[in-house]
Amino acid sequence: MNVLIKAYLRRGLSYEHCEKFKLAANDLTRVKQMDPMNKQAKDSLARCLKCIKQDTGIDYVPEGDDIRINTTEPIDLTDIVIDCEKKETKAPVVSQKK
Repeated sequence: MNVLIKAYLRRGLSYEHCEKFKLAANDLTRVKQMDPMNKQAKDSLARCLKCIKQDTGIDYVPEGDDIRINTTEPIDLTDIVIDCEKKETKAPVVSQKK
């Protein structure tokens, strides 16, 4: 897998996890442009677009500068972790019979 595709895919999935669906859709659209057969990008993009439509009531279409692929600038992934709120999950408690 191309390093650039992998970076955009990871960042898009991270944005999706942080519920930043428009940013996720932009990155996942870039992945789809570079690798049209990428199932993970396709599925995640569909989920993001669905969430955007539920939240705003409009169909979001990434275009122009939102999805421009610039291979000369490095991708900064550090801002994603900082912007995400930590979501705690607890495993169900299972009692053991003795």
